[in-house]
Amino acid sequence: MDRCALEHPYQSGRHDDGAPLRPGGDELTELACIHAEFGAGQRVLDLGCGVGVGTRQLQTRGCVAFGLDRAPQRLAMARRSVPGLPGLPGLPGLPAVAGDGRRLPFADGCFDGILAECVYSLIGYQATHFAECARVLRPGGRLALTDLYARAGEAMDQRAGG
Repeated sequence: MDRCALEHPYQSGRHDDGAPLRPGGDELTELACIHAEFGAGQRVLDLGCGVGVGTRQLQTRGCVAFGLDRAPQRLAMARRSVPGLPGLPGLPGLPAVAGDGRRLPFADGCFDGILAECVYSLIGYQATHFAECARVLRPGGRLALTDLYARAGEAMDQRAGG
């Protein structure tokens, strides 16, 4: 059996070394933010924020960024590496919470946008996840989604850029 078919982190859901899952890097994040028109003052959720790399990029665009990830160790890294919101005393870093995309722990309509980078290849493309995104977005809010896909017959090494 091909070792990549089962061991690649995007298929197994495992990613334990703390490195960000961002095959498109900062350039793809920036393009997603431009197309979604994420900008100054907008409240944007970084869904599956990991160690906070995309969240920092949202902040550089002037967004009020929040992070959500289901892995406590990655959230701890994000909180240490991303500045907290100005004006919130005692906040040690990024406002980030552990959570599940099927039950987002936020009120209805509280975000102007959601950035989801390489999240759905890990958690699956399920209607409940998209319904939750729609619920927490304000009317007219935008979901910027980037992810991996493979055409039939491509090897995992080709899909992962390796």
